[in-house]
Order: sequence, then structure tokens, then C-alpha cells
Amino acid sequence: MGTVRTYFLAPGWDYPANSVLLGSVITNPTQPQLALFKPSPQDFDSPVSASEKAQFAMDLARSGKSHGPGLFGTFLNQHGLGSEDSFHYDRKTVRSYSFQHMQSRSFEPSESFRRKAVAETDRVAAFCRASDFKAPVYMVTGLKAIQGAGVTISSRKGNGWRLSLGLNIGSSDDHTLQDGGGSEGGPSPIVFAFQLTEIRLSPSGLVSSPDDLSSTNSDPSNIQQRLDGAFGEGAFVVMDGFDEADGTPCRIIGSSQASFDLLTASSAKIDPSTMRRASLVE
Repeated sequence: MGTVRTYFLAPGWDYPANSVLLGSVITNPTQPQLALFKPSPQDFDSPVSASEKAQFAMDLARSGKSHGPGLFGTFLNQHGLGSEDSFHYDRKTVRSYSFQHMQSRSFEPSESFRRKAVAETDRVAAFCRASDFKAPVYMVTGLKAIQGAGVTISSRKGNGWRLSLGLNIGSSDDHTLQDGGGSEGGPSPIVFAFQLTEIRLSPSGLVSSPDDLSSTNSDPSNIQQRLDGAFGEGAFVVMDGFDEADGTPCRIIGSSQASFDLLTASSAKIDPSTMRRASLVE
């Protein structure tokens, strides 16, 4: 088996593309926007890979499960389409999910980039000193952003309701709730997943990285043990899945919240503000 990429799910929908930066250094995957180091474009000395997937839809009834759940599908399963102040829909009635655009960006940081970001950045070095150089920091080495997310839900009578953020794709047997807000170009990209590289600083100023959390051949149980040791047992859940951008297997790490289980939760959220702005299209 080749190298499998590993992604952390964002904690929710509150992360526009400019709030989580590629190459930034953070201390906790549950707060990717709180960076101790933010690079400038001139800091990058290695190429950034970028790709885009357009007009994706996954029919859950017809899809195979050889690779487990989809990366974005798992994010939707955890966070639904909205915020905490929302009503819920039964996840068991979801027929399909879709997105208009998925943007992927990643890079392999050079040794000099890591040194500049950690050893030569006062805020990062101070954090490492405060833990007696025992606590690692994490560099964001990959980002996944989404535009135009939607789900199709079956009603008891067999009809469907399609709830969409900036996406107007429906069929004759679906109703579409279309987000009327936003700019002419559609909704802004939202970061829903990211890759991390663990970095440690030694008292002598040496910067090193153990097995990369962004792409690893290790068993999911090994990743789980590392996360349990760093953030407490059960703080994160690790599972196998696939990347909708290219269909390749990946590993998915989600925050394990009280009263929520990534695999068995039965309801998802819809932002009521989306519905207030929405128009019903037959």
C-alpha cells in the first residue's frame, strides 16, 4: 500500500479560506486559525501544489464503501450545513451530498522553511521553551476548501429536499433551498480539512519532525495513540476514508466532541439563517 494522506477536519464552518494559512504554525488542531507563525509569500522556497475538483455529487445509495466514507462527506456528517443555532435533519434520510468546487493546496516544507517558522520565530520558540521543549507545534502543509455544499434528503413520501449553500442543482423530484446571499461569484471558499506536520524544537535549536501526520504509512491505531498522548485519550477519532477530489484512500481525523460520534450520530445541522435567506424552487 502506498502513502496515504491524513487530514484533520476543521472544527466547523467558521473558517474562510484566508483564516487558515498554508505554512502557518499552530499548537492545537482544534484551533487552526490561531497561528504563532504566518508565512509571507516570499517565505516559500518549495513549490505549492494546487488542484480543483468541480461539480461533484455522491449518491450514497449507489456508492461503494470499499474506501470508507468521503472526506467532505464525513465533515458534513459531523457539522451538517450550519452552526450550533440550528434545527436538525435525520442523517439516515440523506440520499446524496455534493459540492460545486473543492480546492486543494499542499507543499513540502524545506528544512530552512521549518527552521525560520519555528526556531527563528520568537512566538513559536517561546511556546516550545515554556513546555521545556516537550510540546510539539504543527505546521499546516495542506488545505482543503469547499464552495457550494449541498445535501439531498428523502422525505417519508419519497420526495427529496435539497438544502444548498450557493448551489442550485436539483431534479424534478427534488426541492432546492438556494442560498440567496453572497456575492455574484457565489459563496466564499470555506476550509473544511487540513494536513499537519508535527515539528519539535530542541534546547539547542535543532528543528526536527517525527513521522509526518500529513501523509503516513502507519496504522490508524498508531496515529490514534500519538493523538491520545498529545491531547488526551479520545480527543480525536481516526478513521479510513477517501478523498473526493481524486478518489484515493485517505485517513480522516475528527475532533471527538461530547454527545457526538463521527460514525453513529443520527442528526445533522442546518443553519436557520440559510433557510431564512433561501427561496424554494420546485
